Amino acid sequence: MQFNKVSLSVLFALTLSACGGGDSSDDNVGDPKYPENPSPENFSFNIAGATSVVSTSNNQVLVNKSLLAASSTETSSNFYTLDDKGQLREAIESAYNSKVSYSVLSKDGNYLYVVIDAMNAWESEHILRATNCAIFKVNVKNNNWSCLAEGLLAEMPYGYWNEVNDGRFKPLQFDGAGNAYFLSRKFTIKDGYIEYDYSSPSAPLTRIDIQGNKKLLTTDVDSVSSFIVTKANSLVYRAEKLKMIPDLANDTLSTVELEKDQWSNGWYTVDDHNTVIYSRDNSYNNFNFAQASKVFIGGVNKSTLAGHPNQMSSYYLNSIIMGDDGYIYGVYNESVSDPDGNWYEQAHLMRRLPFDNNKLVTIKLPSDHYYNQNQQMQVAKGHAYYIEEESNLNYGQRDIIGITRIVDGETIKLFDQDWATQRLSIESWKLASDTLFFTGFDNASSTMVSGEIDTLALSQGKPESEYLTFNETTSVHGDALTIADMEVLRPQRPENSGGYPKVLDLKLHDQDQFSGTLEFNKWMNPQSVEDNLTITDTTNSQPIGSMVVWLNRMAHILFDQDNNQATDNKPLEWSTNYRVFIDKQAQDSDGISLMHAQEDDAERTFDWMVRDQNTWKVAEPEHPSQFTDGNVLKMYGGNLVVKLVENIPSPSNFDYQVSFSTDLNERFSLTMNEQYNNHFQISFDNHSGMNNRICIYSDMGSQPACLSVPNSRWYQVTSTVVNKTTFTEVGIEVQAEDGSLESLTVNVPLSGSMPNYNFTFNADATNAFLLDSFTFIDKGVTSINENFEVLPKAPFVFTPYVPAN
Repeated sequence: MQFNKVSLSVLFALTLSACGGGDSSDDNVGDPKYPENPSPENFSFNIAGATSVVSTSNNQVLVNKSLLAASSTETSSNFYTLDDKGQLREAIESAYNSKVSYSVLSKDGNYLYVVIDAMNAWESEHILRATNCAIFKVNVKNNNWSCLAEGLLAEMPYGYWNEVNDGRFKPLQFDGAGNAYFLSRKFTIKDGYIEYDYSSPSAPLTRIDIQGNKKLLTTDVDSVSSFIVTKANSLVYRAEKLKMIPDLANDTLSTVELEKDQWSNGWYTVDDHNTVIYSRDNSYNNFNFAQASKVFIGGVNKSTLAGHPNQMSSYYLNSIIMGDDGYIYGVYNESVSDPDGNWYEQAHLMRRLPFDNNKLVTIKLPSDHYYNQNQQMQVAKGHAYYIEEESNLNYGQRDIIGITRIVDGETIKLFDQDWATQRLSIESWKLASDTLFFTGFDNASSTMVSGEIDTLALSQGKPESEYLTFNETTSVHGDALTIADMEVLRPQRPENSGGYPKVLDLKLHDQDQFSGTLEFNKWMNPQSVEDNLTITDTTNSQPIGSMVVWLNRMAHILFDQDNNQATDNKPLEWSTNYRVFIDKQAQDSDGISLMHAQEDDAERTFDWMVRDQNTWKVAEPEHPSQFTDGNVLKMYGGNLVVKLVENIPSPSNFDYQVSFSTDLNERFSLTMNEQYNNHFQISFDNHSGMNNRICIYSDMGSQPACLSVPNSRWYQVTSTVVNKTTFTEVGIEVQAEDGSLESLTVNVPLSGSMPNYNFTFNADATNAFLLDSFTFIDKGVTSINENFEVLPKAPFVFTPYVPAN
């Protein structure tokens, strides 16, 4: 993936609501008689019929489908359109140079807002002089345009792409009423020259309403580095600290600080309604939530979800993904080393709402991921899409697109064929509805490329010829072409498809006391559902407080046991019964209530009991696997010991095999004890910086021998212990779900004292240990064959931790 000095996160922005305003009635086409006296008749857009538009990082001259470096004698631009065959053309027809920062499509798909690059406004000087405009509203059907706000530049917030960790937003945004928001800087035309107003140190955050009236939301001494407008007309922005304006519709705008400390490397995003989701520092691994309060007028309510409990100390929460399935995912990064001691970064995709404790997808990050602002992963139609880097001694590096089905980990890789004929550098990608659009550069042919992946067709199992479209767009000469922005010219699809609304399920996880997820069959009216939602501690007949986070058809409920909005949210209690009830008056976004399809209250009532804190049980696996037929054993907060054999008089009797399935999220060990110390120990410990390795320790003081664990959700672990007369051969083999194997054998010297030996299996469930298909073979005879259809008996002994008083 190429390094791009112009930040690339803009490439993922989803479509936003449109601002009102009429089109120009002029054709805006003509040949200039006096280029030194610019006129709007010499400037027009050429967007109609395009599939997408792109802005390159540097101006180019387009000649016969070849991009040439700009020269002083040629009119240059950085703004182009792509049609459905990948053909490139100028998006602006003019005798004047132009430099576009980015573009934003209206929600209805009728208008494209084109923003002139404020940092390099001199490159568009003639256009600004001719039109007194730097933010154009262009009709995508007939190319007519009007000006969103004359005499105003839209400055690029300096921290936008690092802090707004969500591809749906760009630095020009709209609220539900069509009002526009951006950082504004004035310019004026005097005597044919442009004067920029730099009297203030910072560009204030500005609202332009649909009548064209301007209102400043921050002062010119506030250095706003990023902002997001929610669908419920609140606004969150960072000016050293993260702040929120809960209600933009009020005449008096209240501002609330969400964090008292200045950020170091925080990020934030918003849900589909009114909730801000943020993290002050990724080292905390917490998801924080804030939304406008109905109790504290002008204030906010807050809630917090702690980090994933199976994280090692080396994990950090890098970003959040708002999935098209309505689920909220976290991307957790860590530094790991390969068996040769080479360090690299990898990222794990984990689901946070509703909770899932598994690493759903793990990828090796490209070497330039610190500098490149492409999103590490995108989620669409049950698949995770990501870019991985491959290296070749003879050809250098290339990018491939990986596609992993979340439910079972099945993976497809694109553009990983012959190095001599294709070596892509993926520069931008954008998910819009069911299609993933991407652009890049093929180093094998010095050709700009573009393409589309039909995520719906791929999820339906159709062949590559039906889900992948790939175009060679243009040849590039001179400076290498880099895409700085991309916008897909298609509206969002309608949210509702008719029929009566229903609540389908309440999703709960027995490792999560903080949240639950209500799934509906349609998009709902958030306020109507929240007004008709009650949560009760039925053991103690007490009401439970909540905050609801909306995404797609999912209402993610954050519980608050003490029902006190003035304090931090408190998780649900262990060994306690709860109920979620939704009244039949709750409505969908079409205004239709639940009573039409679910008249009976029982259909809208969900009862459950939070488990004991320290216990074990038999359960169905959350993610089926070839290694987990039937049920699995789950242990929480305790220690499981299996005494395999005891009082072995001589190592000549060593002939054992232990096999079991696990998810390798918690510690385990296989230990051969003798009178004075451990003869050997096989240990997996992901809580002590072992970086997912299984190691064999011997009793002779030598360094442990370790193997790296392949990426998988479930593993089959097999260990053998065999006497070899003068030493004990200890072997460990780990098989992943995709069939990949890692194995290790160590020869352990025998002890001279010839004491008795004991052989045990030990699992330490700090959070949750999963176990299945446990077998023990003693000299060719299977003495233990446990599939955990019911709780096992001795020699399986579970000892729960005793909570401290």
